[in-house]
Amino acid sequence: MQVFLKSTGAAVTLGPDAFVAQGGEGKVFAKDGVAYKLYHDPAGAPPADKLAALARITAPQVITPQDVLLDPQRHAVGYTMRHVDGAHPLCRLFNKGFRQRHGLTPKHDALIAEALRQALAHVHAHGVLVVDLNELNVLVGAGFQSVSLIDVDSWQTPGHPATAILDSVRDRHATRFDVGTDWFAWAVITCQLFLGVHPYKGSHPTLKGLDARMQANASVFDPQVKCPPAARPLGSIPADLRAWYEAVFQRGLRTPPPPVLPGVAPTVAALTDGRSLTVRAVWQAPSPILRAVEHLGTLVVVAEDGVWVDRRKVGPRPPGPVAIGFAGRDHRPVIAHVAAGRLHLFDAQRRAPVPSDLAAQAVTATRDGRLLALSGGHLVEVRLHPVGDTLLAAPRVLARVRPAATELFDGVAVERLPQGAQALVSLAPGQVVPVPLPAGRVVDARADGPVLVVGLHTPGGPRRILARLGAGAPDMQDSAAPAECELVTLDRGIAVVLDADGLSVLPSAPRAPGRRAVPADELGKGATLTRLGDGVGAVQGDTVYALTLR
Repeated sequence: MQVFLKSTGAAVTLGPDAFVAQGGEGKVFAKDGVAYKLYHDPAGAPPADKLAALARITAPQVITPQDVLLDPQRHAVGYTMRHVDGAHPLCRLFNKGFRQRHGLTPKHDALIAEALRQALAHVHAHGVLVVDLNELNVLVGAGFQSVSLIDVDSWQTPGHPATAILDSVRDRHATRFDVGTDWFAWAVITCQLFLGVHPYKGSHPTLKGLDARMQANASVFDPQVKCPPAARPLGSIPADLRAWYEAVFQRGLRTPPPPVLPGVAPTVAALTDGRSLTVRAVWQAPSPILRAVEHLGTLVVVAEDGVWVDRRKVGPRPPGPVAIGFAGRDHRPVIAHVAAGRLHLFDAQRRAPVPSDLAAQAVTATRDGRLLALSGGHLVEVRLHPVGDTLLAAPRVLARVRPAATELFDGVAVERLPQGAQALVSLAPGQVVPVPLPAGRVVDARADGPVLVVGLHTPGGPRRILARLGAGAPDMQDSAAPAECELVTLDRGIAVVLDADGLSVLPSAPRAPGRRAVPADELGKGATLTRLGDGVGAVQGDTVYALTLR
């Protein structure tokens, strides 16, 4: 399609490769560092005086409108803005698996919350209210220290009241939108950043539902509330900020928060043994563990201080997220990461780099040790072939994808399409299975063999899709569950997932009876699942544990 810039009359062609995402109001495209928002109904485009008011906000964290977009008949159909590349929606940082892959700590949470506090104060200084300050409208930069506020056309400016707000951030004690309701929304999403769960989640002995809990000021700081198993410890929150949260959520305070950074003190709960679950420490690393897997008896651990194979350090930790692949008949481990737009491979057995000139934006690994890379507009399988003592990386295109609308998660690619989204799962070399996904923002996903789990953020709350793949259409199960994607599939087809109330052990056949639950309290707070050979393991802090379900 072709649109025109109002300021210069220049024409811009937006093809499928420029597509980024689609929401309720319109579509977003990106091209040459500029984002283009086109409304489904041009009548919904904000008027000129509102755009002018928003353009006066100069904080770099606010992605304000820059130019009006016109259709060939010179009708306003959208606007341009600065494109934020490589950022993550804030809701993704609530997820344990994502945090572990990226090495996120409470110090990162504090930096992000402080950046968001300063941005909101700047917005208020211009007489503007965000109103719908939710975890989808905040993007976090690739370095996890900066934030960007998007969808600013929905903000409230003088003469143009806001009309929409997510229930999760709506102040049940307010009769109108004001600075106080904005700070309440800030409190909700930043508290969720520190804890991983909404401050009014968990169970109360008498109060049920979000409305009742908010109206009664019964948050996770209430002694009667039992926090969900997925929650991180309250001690992860800086002391001064925790006192302010308690005043906001428990006593109705609606003032700006204190500075966030002083006094960050992370705490980690310990794993314990229980009647239904035996926990055995396998190995303790010298530093916190970011990723661990055991494949055919070889334990590979990527920790903050380096890469370890069978308890021996073989090299430094690469920057950013890593994938662990396995090559050849001897299944030698290969550590993969992306830096400066190129795929980097490290043969952990020889302790030497593997030559690779593949341009890539991200990399992940399948259950059988193959590497999948996002390379421009292609999903590429990288096979690793032994040639003498060295390895040869052989890329092969599996599928064409929209580069700006595709992300890699654990073992799976997710592509946003104009009509929805789909997961792309590779069950075997050279093969891709497309799995259509329900509506919602994908927070996390993991494919482990023939089982796929996808966490969605929807206006009605978090949802989780569990799909079994095989011959015929996928067997899909949709549930109102936390968007955590903790999954291990055993060789015999049994899947183990982490639910709100514990571990669920699912039988190998779809919809077969035999599902059983193991209380998640036995795992402690903050543990993530991993595969140890044909068994289930967990990583917490600097230790790998083997789990025996009884």
